[in-house]
Formats: sequence, structure tokens, C-alpha cells
Amino acid sequence: MQFKDVVGHDDLKRKMLRSISDNRVSHAQLFYGPEGTHKLGLVLAYAQYLNCENPSETDSCGICPTCIKYNNFAHPDLHFIFPTVNVSSSDKSTSENYTEKWISYLKSNHAHVSLSSWVTYAWEENKRASITVRDASRMIEKINLKTYEGKLKVFVVWMVEKWFHAAAPKLLKTIEEPPANSLILMITEDYENVLNTIRSRSQLIKIFKYPNDIIRNTLVDKYEVSAAKAANIARYVNGNFYKALEESKEISDFDNTSNYIDMMRSAFQVMQKGGGIDNLDKWVIKISKKSRDEQINFLKYSIELTRQNFIKGVDESMVSASEEEMGFMKNFSPFINSKNIDFIFNELNKSILHIERNGYSLVIFMDMVLRIGSVLKR
Repeated sequence: MQFKDVVGHDDLKRKMLRSISDNRVSHAQLFYGPEGTHKLGLVLAYAQYLNCENPSETDSCGICPTCIKYNNFAHPDLHFIFPTVNVSSSDKSTSENYTEKWISYLKSNHAHVSLSSWVTYAWEENKRASITVRDASRMIEKINLKTYEGKLKVFVVWMVEKWFHAAAPKLLKTIEEPPANSLILMITEDYENVLNTIRSRSQLIKIFKYPNDIIRNTLVDKYEVSAAKAANIARYVNGNFYKALEESKEISDFDNTSNYIDMMRSAFQVMQKGGGIDNLDKWVIKISKKSRDEQINFLKYSIELTRQNFIKGVDESMVSASEEEMGFMKNFSPFINSKNIDFIFNELNKSILHIERNGYSLVIFMDMVLRIGSVLKR
């Protein structure tokens, strides 16, 4: 994987390249950031650049034998350690036993990963996964061997917070004083639960969640998602590009924007004008027939568009909305204000909670819309 294949993080990429040119590559590095920030892709691009036979100032060449093997996640000096599931009490397997499946998983999603999706992919159900003490022992054995053909022997430890505490004594010397020509690159989403042995002996590199515009533009330019759908997705995935990709694959005839407009119009008509109950009934029946995921996504979208309506009343220059959304907001935004914004947010979030708990959606949505409608006043 090359740096150009990694979404965003341009400033961090430049910093990493500068550390290489200045010969300041730490032997043990800990990459810390939330889910969906392409941390694994960034780490693999970094490792590939360090081993590339003909790197440029900004990226690996992508065509030398080393790069070709790295692109296939199959270089003999590239070693992966990752959480696995013990299928029985006598199971003594390590990451090595699942390497083929792991590589298949990485190829299927270009190293956009999550722990739950990996576990489901490998074991077909979401079970508790961990990195065992046996993985630590195997890493120590491998790291003391000579490199096969690369400049560096690279160990990529994904979700290092899942390493059992019993591994700490084994890892101490290896991380503190690894053999020459070896590099340990660790990835975490939960820094506080990383073994102190690792935290205190590694260079920390923080990776931040993606801004909405990076997610939106990448979905449009690279994944051919429509601009409107990409904008909607970017607003409610909270900087998580893995989740954005998953959402972009969903095929639905339920348009969030038009349904938000219908919902708010019905709420206002019924509770403020005393009419339109038939339209509200039809809308509630329609959304109650959608899947739970579609309903939750709609509610999350509604939270964000409600927030944009509120922002419009404060500073229109800060609004992020599509042309269709802006058309509706022009007249509707005055009805979302400091007097009702918290109440509306509470109703939308409460509905998400009830839907997640398998509540009766017909009742949930009807009650929510009527309560929101009761506060829609200038």
C-alpha cells in the first residue's frame, strides 16, 4: 500500500516522510486514533516506503519487487499480529494460523478495518477476540531471525490493546531493545488499555478522525457515490471512514432528505395547524416498514440536519448542507431555536435508543413526531 492510497492525513504523511529523511525512525511506534481513520493503511504505507527499493520523496515506487509483495500484504519480512478468537479451551492458535484469512480480509476492503467486522469475517459471528501470550513468544522468535530480503523486518500489531497482560514480561526487552533492522508498528483505538510496558517504550503518533469534507469528497471521487448521498453519510458517521464506506454500500429507496422534510412538515401541520393527520399516518407507516438500520440512519441524519437548521439561525456561513436541504431550511430554520433544540435532540436520540432495543417502530415514530411538532414555534 502506498501513501497515495491512504485517505487524508496529509500533514501526518509529510511528518512521517520527514522523520525518514532525517534518519529519526523510532524502533517501536504506537499509532493511536479512533476507528475508521485508516490507521492500518497508513502504517502499511509507511512500512512499504521504508523497504521500497526506489522511493521518491513522497511515496514508495509501487512497482519494485518489494512494493509488489507489500501491496499483496505478503512480503516475507512483514509480520502481522492481530486479535483472534479461541474456539475452544484447548485452542493454542496464534495470529499465524489465521494469516491467510487476514490477508484475504485486508484485500477485500483495502485495509479499511474494524475489530467487529474482522471477527465476523473470520469466525462468522461477533465473539470476544484477544492477542495471546503465544503471539508474544512467536514475535520474539521471529524478530531475532535475519531478514529474508527486505531492509527491515516489520511487525505490525493491530489492536495492541487486546494483548493479554501476561505478555508484558516477554515483550519488555524486545520493545526496549529490538534487534537491528527491525521495526515494531503498533495500532490502538484504546490507549489507556495498552500495556504500560508498550506505552512507556513506544513513540506515540496520534491520528485524528476525518473532517466531513474529506469523507464526502473521497466517497464521490474514489467510490462514485452521489454528491447528495456522500454529504448525508459524512454528516452522521462522525469522522469514521470505515463506517462511511459501509453506509455507501447500502442500497435503499428511502431518501433521508425528502423524508426529513415530510416528517417536519407533518409535525408542524398536525400540532400547530390542526390538520394533516392523514399525511402523518402515511409517513409513519412508510418508515415503520424500513429496516432497523435504515430507521437509525434516518434518525442520525435528522439530528444532524436539525443541528444545521439551528446553525443557520446563528451564522449561515457555517452551514454545511446540500441545495435541496438549503431550500427547505430557508423557511424552516426559524422554527429550530434555542427554546426547542435540546428537546428535539432528546426526542431523536431517545427514538434511536428505543429502535436499537427493538421497540415497536410505529408507536416510536408517531410519538416522536407529535412531541417534536408540539415545540415547533418561532
